[in-house]
Amino acid sequence: MSSSGDLEKSLRADIESYVSNRMSGFKEEVERLRAQLDDAEQRARLLEIEGQLLGAKVALERISPDLATLGLALTAFYIENISLPP
Repeated sequence: MSSSGDLEKSLRADIESYVSNRMSGFKEEVERLRAQLDDAEQRARLLEIEGQLLGAKVALERISPDLATLGLALTAFYIENISLPP
């Protein structure tokens, strides 16, 4: 019989694995958007567009439905910083 601590560890590991897998797809999307941003930067040096293209709203919309199937709700998701290579 498992203790509540074992159950908590198991659930934590499952959730961390799931979020990590979902974020790997998001990382590919970020790489695609970085390439687009580099093109825009060369033309107009509009670095402010980075926040609009890579905003937390995209991550929230992408992850929330899958977490809902687990009975979880992601109510806020913040991306503090995304740096582009020079």
